Amino acid sequence: MCRRLRFLGLFLGVTILANAKNEVEMRAVKVRAATNGMLTIVGGVGPEDWVVVSGVRALEPGDVVAPRRVVMPGPAAEKGRDR
Repeated sequence: MCRRLRFLGLFLGVTILANAKNEVEMRAVKVRAATNGMLTIVGGVGPEDWVVVSGVRALEPGDVVAPRRVVMPGPAAEKGRDR
């Protein structure tokens, strides 16, 4: 259920992220069609932001988190970037 909700949120153009201060935000994003079961965010997230991909249900906007940063598969990872 949580994966479905996360996918639905992105499909509707909203995601949960940790900003440069590691504070949780809900933000509108622009997404591209799904490939290999994943949507690509193409707007609304800056280089200092990190999209939250697990534990979303326990978070509220304004919470401070200690993100564990991982490389997600996709075009950015294939180009050697870390986002």
